[in-house]
Amino acid sequence: MMDDDAPGDEEFREYLNEMYARLQEFAHEVTKIPSGERGSFAWRRQLGLFWWHAREKTGLSRYQAAENSGVPINRVRLLEFGLARDDELNDISLMGYSQGLGDPNIYQQFIEQFRKEE
Repeated sequence: MMDDDAPGDEEFREYLNEMYARLQEFAHEVTKIPSGERGSFAWRRQLGLFWWHAREKTGLSRYQAAENSGVPINRVRLLEFGLARDDELNDISLMGYSQGLGDPNIYQQFIEQFRKEE
């Protein structure tokens, strides 16, 4: 039996290539930020877990969340693994993703948890 969230071979290859590129990028930029500070690897990891758990609470698969939000599946995966780029963490993108999850209040929870220092 195939998991609804399991990618096919070509999709998986594309995902791994994108993840590898992100990891290289983050190794040069994100790791310079002290742990716990906004934008640090630890901060991004917590941010990813926030969105992962939010999606799971809605009962949607990653594919469903991507489709509902109108974003590529890899963007959802990379967000949940803490590998989203700054331009993917803008308000419009995250509000749209929150709405795609079926709960616009998730975005407000995100703001309260991750942008309280701004």
